[in-house]
Amino acid sequence: MKRFKKLILVFGFSGTAIFLSIGSIAHMQKTPDTGLVLGLRSVKDTYKLGEPISISIDLKNESEKKVRILDGFNFAESKFQLQVSRDGQEYRGSNDPGWGTIDTINSRVDIEPGQSVSINGNILWRMSAKNQPEFIFREPGNLFFRVLYDYKIDGTKDEMRLVSDPIEITIVEPQGEDLEVWNKIKDDGNFAYLIQRDEILIPSYKKEERSKFKQKVEEIIRTHPSNSYAESLNQSLTKLNAAEEKRKAMIEKVSQPR
Repeated sequence: MKRFKKLILVFGFSGTAIFLSIGSIAHMQKTPDTGLVLGLRSVKDTYKLGEPISISIDLKNESEKKVRILDGFNFAESKFQLQVSRDGQEYRGSNDPGWGTIDTINSRVDIEPGQSVSINGNILWRMSAKNQPEFIFREPGNLFFRVLYDYKIDGTKDEMRLVSDPIEITIVEPQGEDLEVWNKIKDDGNFAYLIQRDEILIPSYKKEERSKFKQKVEEIIRTHPSNSYAESLNQSLTKLNAAEEKRKAMIEKVSQPR
């Protein structure tokens, strides 16, 4: 978490729709025609530079009848636009380029009266003009986020749009050892991609370049074991190495003569 979902604009992730119990959902805007209310939430309201921003998109049915949405309410099928603003007035796209790559396709979702569905995602990287990964936020400050959702429901012909109320998130500069590490990784978007996707966007045939980058990651983990980025980098690197070993074993197995 491609139409809008192909919003290869800006933030990796696999989305999962979750049914929520009846209750209030903050930051929502209602469409009177359907009784559907769209909301945007964040796990917390303050993040360090280089830390994935965790968000949830909620859709609640406040009508008195069941509503069937003709998409799976996930990042693969649905037309989401996640937008960000510095001043709360001018918004630009901020979606994760990895959205729209999940395997499960639901094709439609039924929402009972008073129930909600939710999808979760993270925001950290985007693709630069040079077709290279980069950290999407590299300066501290307050940001406003909102989400747009274009959808159709069963029994209607026209597509409709919901817009959530904005939420405010503060990005702060890391301190101490965290700042030392951030200064080492902020100009290399491969760190953002690794943390987000457990992979490197360096082609596999560029073995030397991939090896050098992995050595940089290992050096940071070794020399700064207690900084807040080390755990994420270590977990992602471990998963990357395991995936590479698995691919290598499969290639060797296929290459063996029968």
